[in-house]
Amino acid sequence: MKILNELDDYDWKEAFGAAGKEEGTQLNGSPTVVQFAKPVSTTPFSRADVEEIIAMSPGENDGPNWIGVFRLKDGRYASIDSGCDYTGWGCQEWGAAEVCGTLYEMVKFGLSNEQRKRLSLFISEDGARIVGEME
Repeated sequence: MKILNELDDYDWKEAFGAAGKEEGTQLNGSPTVVQFAKPVSTTPFSRADVEEIIAMSPGENDGPNWIGVFRLKDGRYASIDSGCDYTGWGCQEWGAAEVCGTLYEMVKFGLSNEQRKRLSLFISEDGARIVGEME
């Protein structure tokens, strides 16, 4: 399967280890359903399963985590939030992958305020749409 160019990177490969399907990574996680979202499949996914990048922000060792929101080929929406210490992947790393059925659920329930700011994803004041900056 083809991987989108923006995700064809060592750090994003390791970050996606939190989703449980990426081969040869230090993390071996399993996605969970976003709290308060309607139930969806928690089948593991990899970078090759990404249909569209909604928003992503690269991290750095011993700094901000690699975070992103993605639409998967099976229709689910997914988020990745992974990081590592100053020595890089393979010593101390952590990560989480969450899935849900709609972008609205992901932005409203699946992202923290800090993540929304980093990704420039917000819900409009009327709650009807996702906007690129706070209204």
